[in-house]
Amino acid sequence: MGRPSTAHRRPGDTGPISSKRRAPASTTSRAPPSQCCCRIIQAALLIGGDTQRGEISLFAARSRLGFLRTRRGLSLFIAEALVFFGILSGCLQIAFALWPSSLTNGAWLLIASVVASAVFAILKAAPGDHADHVIPHPNVKISVSRGDLLAQNSHLVIGFTDTFDTDTTESIVISPESVQGQFQTRFYLNRLEDLDSDLSRALEHQAVARHEPRDVKSRGKLDRYPVGTVATLNLSGKRIFCVAYGRMGNDYIVRSGVDDLWISLSRTWEAVRHHGNLQSVAIPVIGSEMARVTALSRESLLKMIILSFVAHSRERVVAKKLHVVIHPRDFGDFDMLEIQSFLRSI
Repeated sequence: MGRPSTAHRRPGDTGPISSKRRAPASTTSRAPPSQCCCRIIQAALLIGGDTQRGEISLFAARSRLGFLRTRRGLSLFIAEALVFFGILSGCLQIAFALWPSSLTNGAWLLIASVVASAVFAILKAAPGDHADHVIPHPNVKISVSRGDLLAQNSHLVIGFTDTFDTDTTESIVISPESVQGQFQTRFYLNRLEDLDSDLSRALEHQAVARHEPRDVKSRGKLDRYPVGTVATLNLSGKRIFCVAYGRMGNDYIVRSGVDDLWISLSRTWEAVRHHGNLQSVAIPVIGSEMARVTALSRESLLKMIILSFVAHSRERVVAKKLHVVIHPRDFGDFDMLEIQSFLRSI
């Protein structure tokens, strides 16, 4: 049974017994330190304007800290943080010398200074989603950024195979998710007969290296062209350079190598120089997906593309700008600080 009430009633009181209850203790839980840190960075990025449409997520804030995993990024972060902390400390010392009574809580001031220095260092040292550099000789610009290749307002380089296959049925020959497959969908609306006709006209002066019998290759096209062959398409003033940088096996697996890529890039720059009118050209990181070039990382493939372009540009200008576009899905595989440093070293 419950314990009887111990409230006392004075003589003559007839009203109900009133009792005072204590307010329940606050159950508000504090966020873990890691989440607090991300919240601070999130707010700093918002203030710094590093957002799209005014929105940024905790995931984006954590992704922004990825550069700290590299030695170059960590060194730059520490240097920027120390510089800001030194300047802030100097200013505070002058302020306290003028107004000694303003120093009330040194511990909290120290913590605030450290946090402010860290946020400043992140905003200053963390790489963005692009890297640009102008090479003085010849006067060309190289840009590397995350984005949509097919949305670029420039000439485009699209990777094909030596058979220039276009069939995306059941993803057996060409994957609709590949750059080529997306190009066919967005530029030709999957009207493959129109694309095949344009490719045939572009290749009519190219020598066929080999003709596969139908009983050996049951799907797709049978004529094989040398690796490095470029079919140049003209779509409303925009040039599309379709380069055969890999071999389509009769098992429908594309294979390529470093030498094949270098030859293909060289042939591509020759075609761009001849047909591009020195206008900017955009290219994906070719060889990183369907061609299965496993000897090099994505970042090494990107550097190879840039080196090839610069080497040919120094012989004779290819285009005023090269734009290497990284798919957002693959952007985490690239160290933008390293890429920026590489561009400056060329």
